[in-house]
Amino acid sequence: MEPHLFRMDKSTGAPPDYFDPNGQNWGFPTYDWDAMAKDDYGWWRRRLSHMAQYFSAYRIDHVLGFFRIWEIPGDCTTGRLGYFRPSVPLSKAELESRGLWDIQRLTEPYVRARGAYVAARRPRRLPPSMLAHTDAQRAFPPRLRPPGAPVCAGRAARLRGDVLHSCTFLVCLLAQVAARFFEEPTPGCFRFRAQYASEAQISKITVRPDSPRWLLDETERVRTGLMRLRQNVVLVPDPESPGAYHPRFALMSTSSFKELPPQWRDALAWLHDDYLFQRQDELWRESALRKLPALMGATRMLVCGEDLGFVPECVEPVMQELGLIGLRIQRMSTEKGAEFNNPANYPFLTVASPSCHDVSPMRLW
Repeated sequence: MEPHLFRMDKSTGAPPDYFDPNGQNWGFPTYDWDAMAKDDYGWWRRRLSHMAQYFSAYRIDHVLGFFRIWEIPGDCTTGRLGYFRPSVPLSKAELESRGLWDIQRLTEPYVRARGAYVAARRPRRLPPSMLAHTDAQRAFPPRLRPPGAPVCAGRAARLRGDVLHSCTFLVCLLAQVAARFFEEPTPGCFRFRAQYASEAQISKITVRPDSPRWLLDETERVRTGLMRLRQNVVLVPDPESPGAYHPRFALMSTSSFKELPPQWRDALAWLHDDYLFQRQDELWRESALRKLPALMGATRMLVCGEDLGFVPECVEPVMQELGLIGLRIQRMSTEKGAEFNNPANYPFLTVASPSCHDVSPMRLW
């Protein structure tokens, strides 16, 4: 299987998007392109030569993977904490030049308790305002409760006073969660215990399958809440390059970002957008031009590249330069404001199809 050609401690996936806010973790390793290039991509050539005995054309699914791939650390179960490979990460010096000096604050999960912390230390009935705007409250919503506990059902429940009981239960739960899963190096500031510091470790938190329904539900919600807190970071350290960092995808949506000083937020938002839309284009262009010609020249088969989704600006010019045919799905509109693509508007060298494996077949639709 030639595992030396793959980065076995990493996983391939896709960044968060409209369809999945956690991104995708496909569970198989990324390619080690440097290792593959040593024999001029012989692994690919052998596979394609064999396929050419049976086919006259083939489609490269996710052709963006030859430009860059969304690589995910091996201890992650979702795609949220991934980063592009290859990429030009942010250096410590670059961050400091923009006034972003507290790297630890930006890279560690931001877990602050405030009112919930006070309540956990001194359990008693507190007004809901004492629990407002805390990371713990966002991660562990008040609907976590055993059978018989009062249910908070919006404004009507607040008028009845049920929310007071819900919040009382919430702070008790938070006290248990804080004691089991976190350390508290300074009052109100929490850090994951080492045995729960990764998504993979959090996903293994379980109870016996024959446990009561309320306990199974509570455990699932606690696990989900812990996962959200683990993902509440602004920067993701590069695991292979000390002092290099990647902006967490959609970092502006995190409470870690929202509670930073305004000038820090402005700097980080700019770096985030530049990282995604400008900074990498030339690197990704060069990356594709090193790999794709070797594949296309290995056989006489016609090659189509699936170029849908979040596509950088460098992709279309490279495909045109190489004569690589693109793909358009009529029900996956690429035209702004249109529900369906108009095939008459497709660019030259395009495969036109009504559906693909990402959408329902025509008969089902």
